[in-house]
Formats: sequence, structure tokens, C-alpha cells
Amino acid sequence: MHDADFVEFLATVWQEWQKTGYTGEVIATVWPARRMQSRVPRFIEGKVGYYALATETSISDGTWSAALAAKDVALTGAKGLLEGARGIFSLCRPPGHHAARDLLGGYCFLNNAAIAAQ
Repeated sequence: MHDADFVEFLATVWQEWQKTGYTGEVIATVWPARRMQSRVPRFIEGKVGYYALATETSISDGTWSAALAAKDVALTGAKGLLEGARGIFSLCRPPGHHAARDLLGGYCFLNNAAIAAQ
């Protein structure tokens, strides 16, 4: 299960990035030491780095809706299996296999396979 604060971050990061005055895609530039603190940074740049595995994954307008759609594709496939289908292929983009409980990376935001399995 994904961390609720992480999911909220994904749902609102683009709007918060723009509200702060930044233009262009959201890309991590700092990485707060997660093991040395127990709180999510308040400023958007710190939040992005806190939830990012590395700098290769950007977020833009439409990222959240694409992540939700990919999750729905995985859930549709799982439903088909539960209803007796012998095989299902759920092509999810973004794929989700690099996403962790509370981290994004590799252009993966939600771990679709884990969500479907759950």
C-alpha cells in the first residue's frame, strides 16, 4: 500500500510547483536525508527530493492523471483474472515497477502490479 502522504504529494505536486512560480517540469534538485529527519520538508523543492529516487523522473501537467489511468488498467486486468480469464496483459504507462511505497523513480509513480495484487 502506498503511503497516504506520498499519494497526496503526487496528486498536488504539479499545482504546488506552479503556485510557487516555477515553470517547466518538476525535477528533483535536492535530496533531504530521510534517515536523519522524520518529517517531509515544507517547501516544494524539498518535498520533490524527499519523494524522488533520483533526478531522471520529471512531473508535468497530466502526470497524476496518467498514473491514475495506469493504475486503473492494472486493476481492470486483475478483475479479469478474478472473473476467470486465463490470461491478461495490462499495458500500463507509466509502468510503475520502480515506484516504492513512498518514492517515485524511473518514470514510475504508483506501483501498479502491487496495487493490482493487493
